[in-house]
Amino acid sequence: MAQATGEGGVPIAITGPSGATSSGTVADGGVSNVAIAHGVLMSLAFVLLLPMGVAFMRPLGKSRWHFYNQFIAVLVILVGWALGLRASSQLPMVSHHPQYSSVIAVPNIKQGARYDSYHQILGFVVIGLVLIQGTLGVTAHQIFKKTLSKNTVGMFHRGLGYGVILLGFITGFTYVFFIILYPSLFPFALSNNTRIQC
Repeated sequence: MAQATGEGGVPIAITGPSGATSSGTVADGGVSNVAIAHGVLMSLAFVLLLPMGVAFMRPLGKSRWHFYNQFIAVLVILVGWALGLRASSQLPMVSHHPQYSSVIAVPNIKQGARYDSYHQILGFVVIGLVLIQGTLGVTAHQIFKKTLSKNTVGMFHRGLGYGVILLGFITGFTYVFFIILYPSLFPFALSNNTRIQC
């Protein structure tokens, strides 16, 4: 099974003629192992770790556990992001072939790193917000230690935190739903610079 990507190098599930091959490691579904690792780490962070950190702070009131958990979540997110960048830059250009409902890879043609799909753009936004969120959290805690009262930075940190988790879900959704499951039905999920090679 060959590797394939959507616009901007976003790895996608592929179908193609039997015997199609490409250099690199590809899992059975046609997605590179690097892309799978990216998805697993990001899912772990946004589905489990970040919400768990919210639970430590809100109902349980364990600020130290909240900090440690969210710190680990941010590290997982940064590693996942690095893997996403790697997956986007290592995969070949794709071919939209009328015979196949999905796309097939054009072997040995590198398109280089392009980051123009909705999934990738949202990913960059999420990474920026995660870093801002962490900075706000540390700042809010420092203010709280001095004043022993809630502060505006803390309230903004809390609100932005829910937004970051939601945007992380949406970013993953753009990949799973638009690019893997229904790429032909949702072309707006990809960039407008479709490169066709048949």
